[in-house]
Amino acid sequence: MVIFNIKRIIQEIDLEKGNTFYFPIAPLVCIQGVKAIKPENQEWETFSVIYDLTCKYNGFILKFASLPSNTPSKLRITYEVGYPSNEIPEPLKQAILGQATDFYNSERGGYITLE
Repeated sequence: MVIFNIKRIIQEIDLEKGNTFYFPIAPLVCIQGVKAIKPENQEWETFSVIYDLTCKYNGFILKFASLPSNTPSKLRITYEVGYPSNEIPEPLKQAILGQATDFYNSERGGYITLE
């Protein structure tokens, strides 16, 4: 059985601040959708837009291509981040175990690296 440690995030961005946005969260699993608010009825609807995605070790950059003239000023991005539990890097597992040990045994006072 594989348990996934993946979190779904919904975030609003303001296009008046530009067309390139940095999301300081990693690793990115997928972008599920882009929605825009329609000014006339204030409801979120799926919005078709072209974007360029650059993944970094500590986040990802989303750059929107030329946007149509009817583009609203705010978009809602839905994306997933995290690791499937069988793909969590070993150094990250070790850091999690060290932190959990510190919570349990406060006298330990820091991490011990295992060689």
